[in-house]
Amino acid sequence: MNHLLKRIKSLILTLVARGKEAEHRKAGKKWDSIVEELRNRK
Repeated sequence: MNHLLKRIKSLILTLVARGKEAEHRKAGKKWDSIVEELRNRK
């Protein structure tokens, strides 16, 4: 039973890490588009 709980905890931590990574990538793309728009205004 204890082994199963460790596996579930590991899975949850992995999913949280993937979610954070995806969020960072999305935020990076948004900043890239903002910077590009500012460059085009000049």
